[in-house]
Amino acid sequence: MLSIFKSLPANQSKINLDNDQLWMFASKDPNSPSFDLDCLELQVLLKLSGVDYVVRPSIEPEASPNSKFSVNQILNTSTSEVNKPEDQNSMELTALSMFVESKLKPAIYLTLWADDKVYESYTKLMYSQKRNVLIKPFILNELQNIFLKKVDTGRTSFREEEIIYENAEECISFLSKYLGTNQYFGIE
Repeated sequence: MLSIFKSLPANQSKINLDNDQLWMFASKDPNSPSFDLDCLELQVLLKLSGVDYVVRPSIEPEASPNSKFSVNQILNTSTSEVNKPEDQNSMELTALSMFVESKLKPAIYLTLWADDKVYESYTKLMYSQKRNVLIKPFILNELQNIFLKKVDTGRTSFREEEIIYENAEECISFLSKYLGTNQYFGIE
């Protein structure tokens, strides 16, 4: 069993012992879906490692994994079952694609929808070609709001935009080093 935390909630009535239990610090409101960020990162790592477990919310702050226990120890014991190279390769590719997507998507959205030059010369033309002239401005404005909300930043927070672009640049340089001189994507 995956025993992670020192204390478990006393008010938990029936516990299913078939799967490992992962107690995560949650808010006191049972209807609130929010969890501690460290808990969510651990949850993703365990899922990618192939550990089968059940998430149980806990309102005790000790259930947060931020430096309370060694994540590597848990991952090493759980990934010993996943020794097949194809499983490790698929997990690595999944993690890599999630990393690239999380870093590049916000930068692409910012470039296409927040940069005035790109918006006027490219985005506006591409998204309004086959639209009715009367509703073009409304649709474009709504699309711009949707994509900028996905980035979760306002047009005035230039520092956040710089951080997003720096993260995308680091991601591209990491991806370049990872791919090396090999040819990918069918390019000859």
